[in-house]
Amino acid sequence: MGIKDRVIIVNRYIANEDVETYFKAADLVVLPYVSGTGSGIAQLALGFEKAIVATDAGCLPEVVQDGKTGYVVKRMDSDEIADAVIKFFKNTKPEEFLKSIKKNSQRFSWDNITLEIEKLLDIKNRNET
Repeated sequence: MGIKDRVIIVNRYIANEDVETYFKAADLVVLPYVSGTGSGIAQLALGFEKAIVATDAGCLPEVVQDGKTGYVVKRMDSDEIADAVIKFFKNTKPEEFLKSIKKNSQRFSWDNITLEIEKLLDIKNRNET
């Protein structure tokens, strides 16, 4: 396909100290999961302001907002994954995606998670009294 010198596939565990390097180098994060319950990778990608192409496995459709922060495609459909990647690079307006990513990435911030846990604890405490 003539793109070998422009594509890097890393199919191994990435140490915490190397994660930032990979996300900063990426133009797009592709998560072709077949199954699973959750993945912190999608939230990390949004934190690094990267759009995502993800399959409809596990919680990914809840994290990736189709057409806003990335694209959600059918799992085990390599043609649909490839089409979404091509669509991103040919038809997507990066500034619109970036605006949505910045707006929505706060959903997964530690501050927001802490607030949600505090709300749950407050509800539990009120119900116990």
